[in-house]
Amino acid sequence: MHKSALFVEQREKKGQKPQKLSDAVYPFKRKKRKENLIDFDPRPETHRQVTPLQINSLLQNLQKISAKNSNGDISMWETQLQTTYDDYSLNEQIADYLKKKVNTLRQNLQPCKLMECKKACNIGKLVCDEASEAAVRAYNFIKSNVWKIDDSGFQSYWMRYGIESEPHAIKKYEGQTNANVYQTAWPLGQSQISVSCVLTGRFSQ
Repeated sequence: MHKSALFVEQREKKGQKPQKLSDAVYPFKRKKRKENLIDFDPRPETHRQVTPLQINSLLQNLQKISAKNSNGDISMWETQLQTTYDDYSLNEQIADYLKKKVNTLRQNLQPCKLMECKKACNIGKLVCDEASEAAVRAYNFIKSNVWKIDDSGFQSYWMRYGIESEPHAIKKYEGQTNANVYQTAWPLGQSQISVSCVLTGRFSQ
């Protein structure tokens, strides 16, 4: 905490209200002047008011300067001034969207996600350097972190749909053709050697 802010806080705890020196009243016998020179503002009347936009701009510049300080100290003005935001309303749809974005940002800042980013940067460097292992490293990273593919027993959505629909398709075909259909695996034998896909079933009349 800044020294000036600490001093004000100590005065408030003692029941003393900080105020301008020009507002203080002392039992002087000498007649006090009607106008205090300390309250005289030499600026033109059109420039005597400070807008919230100007205060925000000042704070932003001070924060940029403080960010460069390695010791972490901030200026006194940063402890006394506050950033002012315009009032605005959000409907439920936009509010939910922003909450999801915040949650996504928090998840990406987790150590495991940061490690993934570091790996991606290293692979990107290999690609830029045209390293021989760049293609394999990039493929493995994308497969495991982006596509979420497991080599052991991988099944896509349409593969699962086909497997689940095979019995229904066979039963429907048997009803329409009066043929006996039985399931089969990859065809073996010289006559089917040119087949380029897995047969779902064969039928006999």
